[in-house]
Amino acid sequence: NDGTECEVREAYVDADALVDHAFHVREARDALFAESAYDHRMAFYGDPSPRLEELINRIGVDATRFTLLQALEPAGIK
Repeated sequence: NDGTECEVREAYVDADALVDHAFHVREARDALFAESAYDHRMAFYGDPSPRLEELINRIGVDATRFTLLQALEPAGIK
């Protein structure tokens, strides 16, 4: 309500490790989102695995995808 924002950055060995992590923290994440977190967005650097793509589509998260080339470009280059 006061406009406070939080950004969490996480790195995983591969796309499927993110899926495994999501299932392990599901209860804690659901409690957090029920109380105060909303407007969940994710950014992916590289190609998601078919398993991760399925999860993204199933839960409907706002996901931005970057290719490796885009991830290495300095800010402002289009």
